[in-house]
Amino acid sequence: MNEIRGRRVREAAQTAALLVGVTAPVAIDLLWVARIPESVVPMTALTAIVALPLIWRALAPAAVFWSIAAMTGVGLIALSVPGLASSIMTMLPMAAAAYQLALVGRPVSTTRFALTLVVLFTIDLVVLYQVAPAGAAWQGSALALFLILFAWSVGLGTRQRLEAARDRAQLESERAQHAAHDERERIARELHDGLAHHLTALVLRTEAARARQSRSSERTSDKTVDLSADLTAIAENGRRAVDEITVILDVLRGVRPAPGFDQLDDLVELARSSGSTVRFSRTGVGSSTRAGATSYRVVQEALTNARRHGAWREVDVVVSQENGGTTIIVSNPVDAAALVPRSAGERPGLGLTGIRERVAEHGGEVWVSRTADRFTLRTWIPAER
Repeated sequence: MNEIRGRRVREAAQTAALLVGVTAPVAIDLLWVARIPESVVPMTALTAIVALPLIWRALAPAAVFWSIAAMTGVGLIALSVPGLASSIMTMLPMAAAAYQLALVGRPVSTTRFALTLVVLFTIDLVVLYQVAPAGAAWQGSALALFLILFAWSVGLGTRQRLEAARDRAQLESERAQHAAHDERERIARELHDGLAHHLTALVLRTEAARARQSRSSERTSDKTVDLSADLTAIAENGRRAVDEITVILDVLRGVRPAPGFDQLDDLVELARSSGSTVRFSRTGVGSSTRAGATSYRVVQEALTNARRHGAWREVDVVVSQENGGTTIIVSNPVDAAALVPRSAGERPGLGLTGIRERVAEHGGEVWVSRTADRFTLRTWIPAER
């Protein structure tokens, strides 16, 4: 309530200041410049009456402009005063209305606006010709016309600056939203690619332990099965998942660089320790860079997919730097069960989607080839410029 009252007080004060601003110059000009004291009251009153519609300038700027234009023309004909005051000073309400119309009003037809000014210029010129020398008449009318055009141009320029500022603010807001969305996508990819590798190994090792226990129970009456090796491997994969979370958070915070080309050997050794045969070839690859971080995640996700969907017997990984970019080829046998379509409602994996998004950030390309018994992933990441 106080805010509304304060806004109304400010608007009333601005309106009062505007009315004084467009009427006071008329009285000052007639008293001390033109020295026609007997015309002070009628001319000031005429200007005040013409300026009254400015009270509603914010609500209907176009209506205010046209009404003031009409009253100005009628006033000039009905009450003519020698000197320039009758043409210039009485045009102040018109100038204020033109400024407001250009600032907040709907776009006005240039033809209508120009026609209005021509009519007022003609009326003013005819009136001044009757009460002033020809030179003064042309001077007064030209100055009045210039005053209105100047006010219009200032209002239009202010409007354009305000609209440009709003457009910039909106653009910055959209950029911030896009940046936040991209950051969420990046975090999601890091978590998916980093954790899926270790959690997949943990799940598969758990399922293998359960299957081994079931087979042992079927063959013998002894229900006791030594699962210590499996439990050790499960615990190790759990610790690696926790370590991976720490690495991801440190990378996101900027505490440490993201793993890249130099960590590919460790990644392959980790896959081998999980029971896979990985044939790894690396040629011409430089140090850890942004492209190196993407290459690391591509190989990591490809190994995860091979473990989850493939036979996980053997995987071929080739990473080479040539022709101004890095080529990654990961190929593995495919388990027939992995080719069965997903059941209704089952959520598809995000691995290949994440790979495509990562590679696309560099302007690279991804190719996927699937046959009855083999899956091949090939990516090309252009060199950083």
